[in-house]
Amino acid sequence: MDIEKDRRRFARRRNCWFLARGIKADWKDPKTYMWLINEFGKISPARVSGVSTKHQRFVNSAIKRARQLNIVSHLSDAVLK
Repeated sequence: MDIEKDRRRFARRRNCWFLARGIKADWKDPKTYMWLINEFGKISPARVSGVSTKHQRFVNSAIKRARQLNIVSHLSDAVLK
């Protein structure tokens, strides 16, 4: 097989956004995790966002906790209108 085709097949490994900045996802600060929620209110998976598995669990629990306390809505403003 061609070596260049093999190299193109595998994407470069991403570094975790939270590890690079030394930040922990906290439910009280929605700015740290709002970029992980799409316009339909779904939490993007770790394979798409590039967040490590450990931090993805923290983010999921932080978003769910913030939704229960109405800090973050379940749907975006575009869907609600």
